[in-house]
Amino acid sequence: MMSAKTKIYIPNETTSNSVGSNDINRVISSLKGFDEVEIIRNGSWGAFWLEPFIEVEKDENSSDDEDDFNPTLAAMETEIKPKVLKTVSTLTKEYTKLIKYQKEKLDCVLNSQTFSIAKEKGHEKIVNDILENIKSLQL
Repeated sequence: MMSAKTKIYIPNETTSNSVGSNDINRVISSLKGFDEVEIIRNGSWGAFWLEPFIEVEKDENSSDDEDDFNPTLAAMETEIKPKVLKTVSTLTKEYTKLIKYQKEKLDCVLNSQTFSIAKEKGHEKIVNDILENIKSLQL
């Protein structure tokens, strides 16, 4: 009798892809024992932040002892968690700087003053840094 494959549902729409679902699909596809896994690309209807990012459906007859795949997912989480936490911490600091620049820029406008070129460059740099850090997040 052929054993049932473990099914893994990974979202495949723009918002989920932008935060790394294609990368997760690629990593899972490259794992040892992949022939025992079926990846199903589904959609989260834009609610990827609300739903589980990856859903695993196992055969009801299988035992946890037979399942070598879930520890691999846990290992993946362990590997990326420190980087994600560091990036979120960096983003928090950068947003604080951005708010400071935005307040200064608003004060200049309200007081009919000119926002200096140096401050404008600093503002642009922090915006670009924030965007790069957001793009680098892989969940």
